[in-house]
Amino acid sequence: MWSLRLYTRSDRAGTPAYDSGPPEVTCSAFSRTTTVPAGATARIGQELFIDPRLAGHYFASVAIAPNGSATVIPAGEIDIVR
Repeated sequence: MWSLRLYTRSDRAGTPAYDSGPPEVTCSAFSRTTTVPAGATARIGQELFIDPRLAGHYFASVAIAPNGSATVIPAGEIDIVR
C-alpha cells in the first residue's frame, strides 16, 4: 500500500500540499510486489485525481507501509498544469 505526497519545498519539510492518504488505509486492490533495481524506474498503475487549483511545481514523495509502518521516499519532481 502506498500514498503520494506533494511538497512545495525541495527538502520536503512541513505539511504536504497534497497527500493521497495514509498508506495504511489506502485500497489494497493494487497490492503487488515489484522489485526495482538500483538506478531503474517503475510505474505504479493507479490514477489519482488532484485538484487543478494545486497547479504548480512540486517535489513528490511516496509513503509505503508494507508492514504497517510508513516509510517515506523521495520520488522526483512533478508539474501540475491546469
